[in-house]
Amino acid sequence: MGKADRLLSMCEAVEKKRELVQYIQQGSMSKPAPEDIEIIKRLKPGVYVPSRNQAGVYFQEMDLKSDELLRFPMKEHVEILTQIEKFWKKGKKYHDIGYLHNRGMLLEGPHRSGKSSAIKILVEDTLAKDDVVFYTQSLGITINAIRMFKEVEPDRKLLCIMEDLDKLVQYGEHEILQLLDGNMSVDGVCYIATTNYLNRIPERVKSPGRFDYTIHVGHPPIEGRLIYLKHKLKGIEKPDQIKALSERTDGFSFAHLRELIISHYLLDHKLEDALKRLSSVASPDLTIAPESKFNKLGRKMPRLVENFEGKPAESKADRLLNMCS
Repeated sequence: MGKADRLLSMCEAVEKKRELVQYIQQGSMSKPAPEDIEIIKRLKPGVYVPSRNQAGVYFQEMDLKSDELLRFPMKEHVEILTQIEKFWKKGKKYHDIGYLHNRGMLLEGPHRSGKSSAIKILVEDTLAKDDVVFYTQSLGITINAIRMFKEVEPDRKLLCIMEDLDKLVQYGEHEILQLLDGNMSVDGVCYIATTNYLNRIPERVKSPGRFDYTIHVGHPPIEGRLIYLKHKLKGIEKPDQIKALSERTDGFSFAHLRELIISHYLLDHKLEDALKRLSSVASPDLTIAPESKFNKLGRKMPRLVENFEGKPAESKADRLLNMCS
């Protein structure tokens, strides 16, 4: 192939590529896009992670996979579902009074106590009603994504999930406050957050108007454990043995019960060994964050010197703690 032929082939390739390119105009900015790009007027019901690249904010759909989802008649789960259902039904009344139709709910409790299970049920119910769920990984991106979503679909209900709020608030407290009741607030959004450590959440974040309602989700009571074990061990274990297991697993989370079933009934570990092992690592129903070494040091340092008023003098660690409080 001669030089002229090669040049002609290159021009044909360029021309062919041009045929596959169009422009999407956003204000004064135009971006090239494939010719067959699909323009949609509404997001399909789904769970999305708001994300961002060089082109801007986008909604990355999640493929949620988990164990079989069970609906337990636990009072905490019932309360959560009831509160959310009532909230969605009262949109007009919110507007009649002059309020934005949004609400924040905080689920707190020990690790693996069932908070995520309650959220999965909420997600399932939201999608069944043809609505959308956002999972928050970055507060700044989520704020922009919510505003963009509401500009396109102002009447669509949105459930926004913030798991491990105590971690998010460390670097994004201002963004959370702006999102919940500041100038970034939007209509038609329900915010659900979780934490294992309620004492790490600042009071101003937990206050009404931000996270309006806090629900403690503890380890399942015997009724919940019995329902779970009956469902999983149906046809495998005798009813009286299932009842006995529910009585012997006080303080177990659903994760502990899952491991008990896998260890004994699937992997053939001895039942007593599995119970002993899991009992030793069962989490207490506490939500107090462990103290840092610095806090412990500050409390244990003796106050040996008295000041001129006859009161114990503060240690250096105490003074630093007071400055930080």
